[in-house]
Amino acid sequence: MAMNKDFFQGIARAYQSDEDDLPTEIGGGNRHPFNEDEEMNYNGGFKPGNMRPSLDDYAATDLAGRTYMERMDETLLDIPETGLLGLLWVVEGERMGRIYKIHDGDIIGKRDGALILDDPKVSTPHCRFREENESFVLWDCGSKNGTFVNNKRIRQATKLEENDRIKIGDVVFTLKVMK
Repeated sequence: MAMNKDFFQGIARAYQSDEDDLPTEIGGGNRHPFNEDEEMNYNGGFKPGNMRPSLDDYAATDLAGRTYMERMDETLLDIPETGLLGLLWVVEGERMGRIYKIHDGDIIGKRDGALILDDPKVSTPHCRFREENESFVLWDCGSKNGTFVNNKRIRQATKLEENDRIKIGDVVFTLKVMK
């Protein structure tokens, strides 16, 4: 589809015929570029009440066409998660209400890891999530203040279930698992 040059030239002529500055400039005139009685020849003509052409009236470009929006949707929405995905939902403590993704091998710690908790009770590294037999296993990494699952301190690898409560420092998470 080709752009209609008459449309854009008509707009340019309308602005050029105005002696004031463009209406978008500070201190500019308040005159609309089209007179109420005037018609423009654009696809058979239109009156000022119908001044908004649809996207179909313009050539598809990277910035204004539907192809750009379709590519954006593909880029943002069509990226599948692979493997087991865990969601840690903060139910107590700082960041309450936030949700964090966890994957196989993710570490939670004070300075390093996939999730960093700025808490004096959190070690670096504090704990690690591993995937085993399509479920998550939580390992404490020798933290001084411990890692708790359902109010019990874990001292070895602990298999996690949906809705388990995990306490690290002063933050309590609820685990949600997506398979």
